[in-house]
Amino acid sequence: MSSDTNLQAEAADWVVRLDAGTARPDDFARWRDADPRHRIAFAQALADWEAMEQAHDADDATPPLRQTRFEDRGRRAFLRAAAVIGPVLAIGGGGALLFRDDRAHAATAVGEMRRFEAAPGLTIELNTDSRVSWKTRGRTSEVWLEQGEAALFIDRDVLDGATLRIAGDEILLAPGGYSARAVEAAPEVLVIDGGARVGRRGANATTVLTGQKVRLSEGRPVAPEHAPDIAAATAWRRGEIVFAGQTLGQAVTEYNRYLDRKLVVADPAVAAIRIGGRFDTVRPEAFLTALEQSFDLKARPTTSGVVIERKSTAG
Repeated sequence: MSSDTNLQAEAADWVVRLDAGTARPDDFARWRDADPRHRIAFAQALADWEAMEQAHDADDATPPLRQTRFEDRGRRAFLRAAAVIGPVLAIGGGGALLFRDDRAHAATAVGEMRRFEAAPGLTIELNTDSRVSWKTRGRTSEVWLEQGEAALFIDRDVLDGATLRIAGDEILLAPGGYSARAVEAAPEVLVIDGGARVGRRGANATTVLTGQKVRLSEGRPVAPEHAPDIAAATAWRRGEIVFAGQTLGQAVTEYNRYLDRKLVVADPAVAAIRIGGRFDTVRPEAFLTALEQSFDLKARPTTSGVVIERKSTAG
């Protein structure tokens, strides 16, 4: 049985390794459940860790960035969960995976993006405000996109394929790369490289090839469409957002997925303006400047966001 000093050192080591993303969740769960004193020691080590971080934050005069606030909040929540449920696997950079039932779960906050190896042979990239869960058995994986947007990369040397589930739709994915979106009423899947078959109850499967996308609609036949610009459709993976002829109203709706302080367009005529360009997903200043320089528009800050309106009506 470990002495109190050794046990405290072990618990502190688990906190550090979970925070850094170097701990194996099964190993941690076995250690934590081996003795009730392990669980207590881990909770105390976590409390000490948080106290030191809070003291450091109080001494830091530089206001934290939004991403840092999310990382701290998400990491600490998952580490606290590790003390009582589990297992938990930390992702480098502050994210974490929570295992419950027979699936692993991960999520991002507004403006947050994550890339991680979900399982051997399966890499997942999560866009802003997204939730995903998965499990792997043998050489196949199942992935549930519960909200938002994700890119999946399946290594043919490790996995034979994966099944992607979005609402009531089931998509069989061959090894390759895919971008899936569950944002609008009609989710869609883009084949970056590989091939997919979309099947649902009572309907024949639809084959989707590289460079094609399919809009999902449970219970109705679907046909694949050519994706004219895969790089633009997956620009979010590089922290960018690309508009090519969308209305300003559509662009604002898309941009707001990344922003805590929302953009607002109240005038239907302004919302109907067609725009184009490439911008940073979480820093809309260049987008707003482009609108002011290219159109007779003004970005007016408010307490809750930014109103985009005609310069003639700006107060």
